[in-house]
Amino acid sequence: MAIYYYSIAHNSPEVVTLAEAKAHLKVDFDTDDTLIADLIDAAIDDAENFTCTSIREAKYGIFMKDFFEHEIKNTPVQSITAITYKDALEAEQTLPTTAYELRQIDKYAYALYFIEDAISAIQLSTTQNTPVNIKLTTGYSLGTVPAVIKQAILLTVADFYENREDKIHRMPTRVQSLLRKYRFYY
Repeated sequence: MAIYYYSIAHNSPEVVTLAEAKAHLKVDFDTDDTLIADLIDAAIDDAENFTCTSIREAKYGIFMKDFFEHEIKNTPVQSITAITYKDALEAEQTLPTTAYELRQIDKYAYALYFIEDAISAIQLSTTQNTPVNIKLTTGYSLGTVPAVIKQAILLTVADFYENREDKIHRMPTRVQSLLRKYRFYY
């Protein structure tokens, strides 16, 4: 059973805007705008690394050897964009949305189920190692990022802005406390 994850794109709406960060920092000048924008990106990366989840909207792909139930841990999952496969004639086909179902198992994982009646007649390619390709969108869409996560990002931006010198980095305790309930533990 071969499964390979790959990243497609991470172009997404802003989780925290420059204006929100500047207001939080009480900065009313424009000379630090580029720095603050970079700090926002770093703070979001920090939050994603701590929680082991996607906060920014991201597009991923999963290559699989066959149609089998699969647990997806790139949370939160917004949608399955498409499921394609190579058939026995090596032609790419798209699986209809009626042939699978995405269910949230808990706050950390989703399960992808294939409907047996819909996939039983499909003959997959025998020359391809991973003929099934699942494309999905994860992360929070515009306006759905929980306020607690936004606050944690703003606190991290403030910490980065105030402490620009090299130091042993440790995520602030208050930020950890805010993000803990969104953290995925493997």
